[in-house]
Amino acid sequence: MAKKKVLVDVEIICEPPSHTRWFSALENQAKEMESWIKEFHEFIRDHRSQDPVNLEVRRIYEDRCEFCQRFWEVGDDGCPICCDEAVKEWDNSRAEHKLQLEA
Repeated sequence: MAKKKVLVDVEIICEPPSHTRWFSALENQAKEMESWIKEFHEFIRDHRSQDPVNLEVRRIYEDRCEFCQRFWEVGDDGCPICCDEAVKEWDNSRAEHKLQLEA
């Protein structure tokens, strides 16, 4: 099949303690998080803080065409619309499926 799940980016997610989200106004929340980031940088330097911090790696995937590497898109009939190779493979797989049903 021409559709392929491709790793396109990797992020490190750091979830600060919940007290940084107490503010209802987003601007105040952003300022509190910026302040926490500054403190976190200091923590990394000297390991003084005992606040719980959750770090995780987030892999970001996208569906891409294995032939042209473009984003995977299909028309209303389910046929890929990115490149001729993907269309040919789709047509061939439909023909094979039809033969199997007739057998």
